[in-house]
Amino acid sequence: MRVSEKILAKAVRMLSRYSLCNYCLGRQFASIGYGLSNYERGRVIKAFLLMEAHLEEDDEKAEKFMSFLARSGYKPASESLERMGVKPPEAVSCYICGGIL
Repeated sequence: MRVSEKILAKAVRMLSRYSLCNYCLGRQFASIGYGLSNYERGRVIKAFLLMEAHLEEDDEKAEKFMSFLARSGYKPASESLERMGVKPPEAVSCYICGGIL
């Protein structure tokens, strides 16, 4: 398994259980991506997960991925769900910072 696949798999496990803002998600991967802020790192990971969801052949799995991204406040995922005719879930405050960051 490539490093990028490990990162995405770990992010999926975290985001499927907890709503994490970009800052707090990125902080979980602070040892990689030198020069990136935690916010940038978290946003990049969420963007890759959204692109993976768009490539997913199983519509239910794609919707599930997009839903936990939308729940974490990632607007592109909410917009993607709306385009699919699915009502996105309400955003939930970050499990770690409570929305402070």
